[in-house]
Amino acid sequence: MIRSGLRLTAAIAAALVLATGCTALKEEHQNVMNRRVDIVNVVGNIWRISGSWPNTQNAKPLTEHLYERAQRFCHDAEKGMMPVTGSSVDGAEDGSKPATAWLEFRCENPQKVYREYKGITLHLDEFLEGDDEKRK
Repeated sequence: MIRSGLRLTAAIAAALVLATGCTALKEEHQNVMNRRVDIVNVVGNIWRISGSWPNTQNAKPLTEHLYERAQRFCHDAEKGMMPVTGSSVDGAEDGSKPATAWLEFRCENPQKVYREYKGITLHLDEFLEGDDEKRK
């Protein structure tokens, strides 16, 4: 009798933990699904990526995510990403305001720089002319 009571209590406790865990998991999944990230062309070769993450207090993970997405965006075009300007705002602690951020960037072709060695060129005739005049 005591064993079946313990089993019943353990089963109820496990069900409560499972139900609570599922609720938290569903909330986190919904938060991820509500995240918004957009990339739009500003002008010419300048792009703007912006994002909004609900129930996120610290904007740093969002800014890192936007930076990586901008790099992938340019990499897909076989170019390099050059940040121009950006900003971020932390979200509210109570979740009433999402963390937001934006980044303007440009996609540029990588520049190849070759150093070319140019030897020293001396014009001895200028020095010799002066010496000839002194000898006379």
